Amino acid sequence: MKKIVLLIILCAAFSESRAVVAVTPPMGWNSYDAFNFSVTEAEFKANVDTIAKKYLQYGWNYAVVDWCWSFPGMGTQATPNQGWTGTGSVTTKLNMDAYGRPMPDTVRHPSARGGLGFKPLADYTHSKGLKFGIHLMRGMYRQAYWANLPVLGTSQFAKDVTDTTSKCPWLDHTFGLKTEVVNGKPQLTAGAQAYLNSLFQLFASWGVDFIKIDDMVQNRVTPHIYDTTIMDGYRKAIDLTGREMVFSSSPGATPIGAGPAIISKLNQWRMADDLWDNWTSVNAMFGLCAQWYPYVGQGHFPDADMIPIGRLSKRGPNGSTRYSNLTRNEQYLVMTLWSIFRSPLIYGGNPAENRTAEDSLLTNADVIAVNQSSSKNRPLATGNYPIWAADAADTNIKYVALFNTTGSTATVRTSLLTAFGKSGWVVKNLWTGIETTAVDSLSASLTTHTSALYKLTPIGYVPVIAPKIRPRDKKPGRVELYELRGRRVDPASETAPSQLPNGTYILRNEKGN
Repeated sequence: MKKIVLLIILCAAFSESRAVVAVTPPMGWNSYDAFNFSVTEAEFKANVDTIAKKYLQYGWNYAVVDWCWSFPGMGTQATPNQGWTGTGSVTTKLNMDAYGRPMPDTVRHPSARGGLGFKPLADYTHSKGLKFGIHLMRGMYRQAYWANLPVLGTSQFAKDVTDTTSKCPWLDHTFGLKTEVVNGKPQLTAGAQAYLNSLFQLFASWGVDFIKIDDMVQNRVTPHIYDTTIMDGYRKAIDLTGREMVFSSSPGATPIGAGPAIISKLNQWRMADDLWDNWTSVNAMFGLCAQWYPYVGQGHFPDADMIPIGRLSKRGPNGSTRYSNLTRNEQYLVMTLWSIFRSPLIYGGNPAENRTAEDSLLTNADVIAVNQSSSKNRPLATGNYPIWAADAADTNIKYVALFNTTGSTATVRTSLLTAFGKSGWVVKNLWTGIETTAVDSLSASLTTHTSALYKLTPIGYVPVIAPKIRPRDKKPGRVELYELRGRRVDPASETAPSQLPNGTYILRNEKGN
């Protein structure tokens, strides 16, 4: 109970301080699982086109260029290190501007030439109705440090603001940023914060809507440590731009103890290290979801990682090029768990090569509604046969997901009377569309690594569907408000009525009755 109260307080403070970004779990595509660091502008545009044509109508609206986009050329190595020596000598140079800020490689992204950065690609993405995102490594480029480049808008230089002892353990591109203690609280130094501010002003000028920041968790030590000081610095820099950006952090495992600190700063954060198309990785998510579900809410969503379905590893980073190694049942299970838990839905495959099999997983509007509009998502049972439940947007309607994580067929059962305090339901399987009825319990025979996702409506219950309100001619200065079941309705709106504050208004006809 104390944890829930704390979450409510923190969420209230969060909502008062700035507009909520990511009211629902972000949905989209990230280039990493299919292309590693070497996605080209042409490949990215092809996927933007595919998403706009086939998936945007279902809510898939982010397209993100993942890591090392400033690394030169194509490359096939899994990790594109520069190969720094102790003397600051290196042969592979990253693309950056005169202030040590990363710029896209113009071999892979030719529209970035002339200092335009990602603005042309972001403009293209926006023109298709999508939002544009990028990946960023924590800190400042070592290349900027060794050149001691100036920090934009200050009298300081790279060596004044970097911490050379703070290094990413798997990529040698960056050093961390310097911190200091002010009034007992650690924070970035003024120069380090100024560097981040200038960085995000650049990204905002490009039109960036989503930023994934890497190396935020020290996951090579036990226990893992989340860098909340640098997180605060990035949050300030994003807010100063005045542009709405989803703030995503990786990798995991993010320690559960960091939850209260991060829900007011991050929009999504990874619960585990990279997840790939194998059952061990997927199965581990059940335990993590059972830990993290109290932190799911508007503007902050624990991230189960990219969906490892479709065409993967076209140029690395994990194994040979392939369609997902997950079985068909396991792919359904991933989509079911990610949806009932309300993880961000970020597709990892190559959308341009999706087949009918992948399309059917990404275009089920009923399943996506579970992810986007449910609430009170919670586990009813854990172990070998996890069971999850949630409320629909109309809270009289419920969702239930049943899972079999074992290697043999089993009947999985839950008491609906215990879970919801009510008997008698119309039960719709959201993957098959088949409707049945249930009284006090719900059960399914599930083969190995299989799931079932249901929508439950009380027998005899008729949901209230608010009609569209058409505008009527009004005399100058005349304002009419209509009431539908206690909700104020503005007749100038073409959409369904929304909740409006400050009292009740009476429905009147044209004679004023």
